[in-house]
Amino acid sequence: MVLDWLERKPGCAPLIIAHRGSSGVAPENTIASFALAVFQGAAAVECDVVLSADGVPVVIHDTTLDRTTSGSGDVASLTWSALAGLDAGSWKDPKFGSERLVRLHDLLHRANGRARVVIELKAGDPAILARTTREAIEANPGVEAAVISFMPAVVEAVRRVIPDIAVGYLYSRHWPWATDHAEVISRARAIGAHFVSPEYSLATQEFCSFAHRAGVPVSVWTCNDPDSMRNLADAGVDAITTDWPDIAIRTVA
Repeated sequence: MVLDWLERKPGCAPLIIAHRGSSGVAPENTIASFALAVFQGAAAVECDVVLSADGVPVVIHDTTLDRTTSGSGDVASLTWSALAGLDAGSWKDPKFGSERLVRLHDLLHRANGRARVVIELKAGDPAILARTTREAIEANPGVEAAVISFMPAVVEAVRRVIPDIAVGYLYSRHWPWATDHAEVISRARAIGAHFVSPEYSLATQEFCSFAHRAGVPVSVWTCNDPDSMRNLADAGVDAITTDWPDIAIRTVA
């Protein structure tokens, strides 16, 4: 189970997870971004998944195409064949104009044996998201992956469909119960989450100690400030997700 590599061992630094790849430099959720993160030393990369009209898990953060591709409209309104040719890199820099959207299967194939993959399931029917994620993982034997989601129904669906993978519950500082340590752990346990993924400002030493006493690892998102990275490491977080994995590795390794 992924917790074997997510849980921070005594005397070790937190795991650095490259947020959408090395997205501070390269266009997020593209092969260029993931490859750069691995080159920079990231042991794990995070990606986002939205379902296409024909149920293909597409690696993209937004439910719409406008911000990060040459297309427009909803991802869910187009089939994979229509999405596959879109430019997914020029918005960041013209030199990335050859980058295209990728399927989750494609990313797992490229990452297998090179990096662990944390898959955030963003939008789509929970049962279909869970099933297609399982199929992509099963098509890549040996790949190390975990799943995270803000949506309780998705966490529960993944637990049912992929019982041998660890699942994390994402939450934001804007949620009314986010600073109630007992409530956070209670909600995570109620939906079967193995670990929690709070917005990084919530990961105080007090919370990390509370979560660890309950046997729940803490994997935070998305920290890009070196001073905050050091504070998080001192607080005891198990993993730090960042747009700048090279900076994070130099800062907390």
